[in-house]
Amino acid sequence: MNRQNNYTEVVSSFSLELFTEQLMIDPAAVFKKLEALAERKLSVIDTGVDRKLIHVWRKKGLLPFKQEEGWGRFSFIELCWIKTITELRKVGVGLDKLLEIKNYFFNEDFIVDFFGLSVDNLNALHPEYAKLAKEKLQFDSKNKLIIQDSYKSDFEEIQFSLFTVFIYIIMMKRSNCCLYLDSEGKYDVLDLNELMNNSFEVLPKLYNFFSNNTIAMVNMKKIVADISNTHELFSEVMKLPQLLSDNSVDLLQKLFKDNQVKEITFRITEGGRPTMLIKQEISLDELRKEVIELNKKGTFRDILVKTRNGNVQYFEKTDIIKL
Repeated sequence: MNRQNNYTEVVSSFSLELFTEQLMIDPAAVFKKLEALAERKLSVIDTGVDRKLIHVWRKKGLLPFKQEEGWGRFSFIELCWIKTITELRKVGVGLDKLLEIKNYFFNEDFIVDFFGLSVDNLNALHPEYAKLAKEKLQFDSKNKLIIQDSYKSDFEEIQFSLFTVFIYIIMMKRSNCCLYLDSEGKYDVLDLNELMNNSFEVLPKLYNFFSNNTIAMVNMKKIVADISNTHELFSEVMKLPQLLSDNSVDLLQKLFKDNQVKEITFRITEGGRPTMLIKQEISLDELRKEVIELNKKGTFRDILVKTRNGNVQYFEKTDIIKL
């Protein structure tokens, strides 16, 4: 599957910041990258799926892209979808549910609906885009964007759909996204990076959700990375500030305000989890209270006695907080 490595450079060049800048300066350059992902240069062998099975999926309506010369060649976007079907089948998703998911991601009216924004909508999203749109595009009497047939055809050529936008987002934001289905047949997308960034707020809800539901999940990030050989783009360890919750920041602020902190050390475990060690000075009275509490709980704590010239100077304790 060496031909799939041809996508490495294209996928690596996807960047939200870069695309935002290029859309204002040279939209054609952005469109060229999207065209590369829709260019059919992969064979049935590259899909890793039997040709007969591809034929069955096509007859069942699971392969939504138009092809005039049969299904002999595939694009990056098409291969992402075929791999998604493959993974969903592995976790037991039936053909009827697959067809429902396919119709959701590849709605025939998506292009018109997607671009059916008003000037006000565009202005709310990005004032500069709205200004550019007024100069370059046509709007009706209600300030709704008019999609010309030629433009619609252009976006059909790049296989533009909700699924395609989903793949774009994964690449541009380096998102670690999963497509999941619960036991009731409901499906949605889960961004694992967002969970890490909001762990204290989201994890209890997520724990409750998983405790009360049976879930089947497909790792969409892995599909994109496997096809394009870009795993390193998605393997960056999250930076410490991203892993610090608001609760942790509030705690630190309170400790500094109360003048209780002597030293703070941050460490990242092998599993990527941040740990904060807070060293504090305590008085003899605080030490007595600490010992009483430790006896009640039957737990342990490292307490260091600092002396000078044979006299006790102060006691020092260290708390370990997993963020």
